[in-house]
Amino acid sequence: MGEAPKASTLQSADRSEKRAIILSEAIKLFNDQGYHDTRLEDVAGRLSTAKTSISYHFKSKEALLFEAYSGTCDFAEAEIKLAADAPTGLERVVRWIRAYAQAQSAAILGHRMPLAVISDPSALGEGDARSLKPRLAAHGKALRSFIRKGIEDKSVRSSSPAASAFLLISMQQWIRRWLQNVVPDSHDAAIDALCDLLCYGLAASRNRKVPSARSQTAVDTDNFLFDRKARNKMKLEAFLRIGTRHLNRWGYRNLSVHDVAAELGVTRGVFYYHFDDKDALLNSCVHHTLDMMEKALASHMSGEADAMTRLHLFLTSLYNGHLTDLNPLLRLTLFSALDEKQRPIATARFKRVTAGISELVAHGISGGSIRPVDIEALEYLICGAIFGATRQRLTAFGIESDGEQGMISAPHYFQTLFFGLAAER
Repeated sequence: MGEAPKASTLQSADRSEKRAIILSEAIKLFNDQGYHDTRLEDVAGRLSTAKTSISYHFKSKEALLFEAYSGTCDFAEAEIKLAADAPTGLERVVRWIRAYAQAQSAAILGHRMPLAVISDPSALGEGDARSLKPRLAAHGKALRSFIRKGIEDKSVRSSSPAASAFLLISMQQWIRRWLQNVVPDSHDAAIDALCDLLCYGLAASRNRKVPSARSQTAVDTDNFLFDRKARNKMKLEAFLRIGTRHLNRWGYRNLSVHDVAAELGVTRGVFYYHFDDKDALLNSCVHHTLDMMEKALASHMSGEADAMTRLHLFLTSLYNGHLTDLNPLLRLTLFSALDEKQRPIATARFKRVTAGISELVAHGISGGSIRPVDIEALEYLICGAIFGATRQRLTAFGIESDGEQGMISAPHYFQTLFFGLAAER
C-alpha cells in the first residue's frame, strides 16, 4: 500500500488503482475531520463521483477504515523490523521516528499513500477490531523494548519506558499536521530538528527537577448549595465535559442529545434549557477547550519560576484533566464541524494559544532555561503531546500504566519532551 496511485483521476484508473485512489482520499478525510464525521458521500464528492462508485470497491465506511489502519500497521511493522537492526536502543527509536516522519513527508509531497492516524480503533466492528488490536499492541511493545534496550546499553535515560513510548506515540500523531506547514524543501532539516529534540529535550540543563501541578480546587459546597447561579454554572460545565467526551468518542454527526442528557441523569428539556441545539453544544465545547487552554497559559505566562518550569506546569495541568477525562479537550478535527461563521473565530483563538506557547518557549530560550530549538516545530509537537494523550490511544497501543487509575503520570510522560531520551548530550 506504500506507493501513491499512478492515475490522476478515478475515471482514468484501472481497478486496483481505483481502490488506492479511494483509500487515499478517505485517509485524508479521516485524518482531517475524523472517522465519525466523514461520510462515503464526502469521499465521493472529493473524487467527483457517486457514492455507489465507492461502495462498489469498499462495502462500507468501516471497511475503508480497517484498510486504512491496516496500511499504517503494515508500515509500522516493516519499519520497526528495520529499526531493530540498529546497534543501540536510542538509534532504534530515532530510526523509527525518522522513518515515520519521512513517510508523512513523502505522502504530503504525493510520493506515497498517506498514513492513517490511529484515532478511532473502537469504530471498527468486533472482527476487525480483534484483528487490529494485537498489531497495535505490538507497535507499543516494540517502542518500549527499544527504550528498555537503550537503558540497558546506556544510550537512553528514561524513568518509565511505558511513559516515554506513550509520549512518542502521541506526538507521532501530529507529525503530519506539523510537516504540512513546513516548506517542502525544508522537510529533511525539520525532521533532523525533530530527532534532535526527542534525543536531547528542551531543558538547557538536565540536572534539575520540575514541580508537579497543583491539584484541582475543591468545590465550595456551602456556596454551591445556596447559590443558584453557581449551581447553574456547575450544570453547564458538566454538560460541556460530557458533551466533549461524547463528541470525542462519536463525532459531531453521531452526537446524541439524548445520550448526553442521560449520562448526566437529566431530561432533554434540561439540555435545551442550556443549548438551542447540538450545534450550540459543539460551539460551546470548542470554546470551553480554548477557555481551559487560555486560562492555563495565562496562569503560567509569568511568575518567579523560570519559563521551562512554567511551561511544564502549563502542560501538566492540561494533561491530567485530558487523560483522565475529568476535563477533556475537544479533538481539533471537530473544529471543522463548526459553521462557517464560528470556525474562523475558533481558529483565531487556537492560533493565539499556540502563539502564547511559542512566546513562553522564547522567554525560556532568552532566559537560559530552554535550549535553542525550532519553536514552530515545537508548537505542533507540544499540541501533539497534549491532544494525543488520550485514554483510547493508551489502551489501543497496549501501554501499561505507571500511575494511579491506570494512567501514565505527567512527570514521567513529559520527561522525554523536557530532558530527551539520550543518556548523554
